[in-house]
Amino acid sequence: MKLDSLKLQNEIARRQLTITDFAQNAKMSTATVYRILRGGRANTKTLGKIAAALSIDKPSELLQSYILR
Repeated sequence: MKLDSLKLQNEIARRQLTITDFAQNAKMSTATVYRILRGGRANTKTLGKIAAALSIDKPSELLQSYILR
């Protein structure tokens, strides 16, 4: 699944965390965080780690939304 990298960046910045600090809190590598921030995909386990590290109750809030026309 694809995360909204801008939302993720905003949440990390709002908490005044560095990418390294965030990665440590989320128990993942900085390379994984940077990959996701560059538009890479994440699996459900990774999404859960990110949501837990940011104390987000609804992980789906971080997913990229698509507008169908």
